[in-house]
Amino acid sequence: MESYGFHALEVLQCMVERRAGGESGVVAVQCIEGSDIWAARDQGRWPADLAEAAVAAIAAKPRGNLTTAQVEALEAMEKGSMEESTIESRGPAPGHADNTALFVIEYADGFRGYVLMLPGFVSDFAYAARTTVGIEACVFNLHAGGTSSHFSWLARNIERFFTEGVAPYPGKPFLDY
Repeated sequence: MESYGFHALEVLQCMVERRAGGESGVVAVQCIEGSDIWAARDQGRWPADLAEAAVAAIAAKPRGNLTTAQVEALEAMEKGSMEESTIESRGPAPGHADNTALFVIEYADGFRGYVLMLPGFVSDFAYAARTTVGIEACVFNLHAGGTSSHFSWLARNIERFFTEGVAPYPGKPFLDY
């Protein structure tokens, strides 16, 4: 949960910073685990419809990088709402601990953000928000390639900084290839 929980929180943070007025500061963070997640859902303490929209966005993308079990789980999600039994029946991905968790982040301006981690069930990062036009969701496309290939973009932009003498950000867009 530590490494991917951290990255999932970064996904939320990068979207929260884009709100009108920007970041207002965090006043509370709570982590809920296990069956307490579903009890909190049933009590209305987190918006399951946003989680379902985020998972649906993942389900809509090409499935080449998912295991058969993950594809089956996502197809089950498409057929109905997010049910505890469906997620629990999948269990953690092979070689991974069961780190199902929900982070609830309360911001100083009253906004609340939620990060639901469903390892072994959902393998991508997605975001959903309630907007003036309804719920909108997106998937964050991660690096393609081998382990740590995402660092090649960082290295390429450091190289550009050294050769051109100008920071690629801000001022110039990062290279993307």
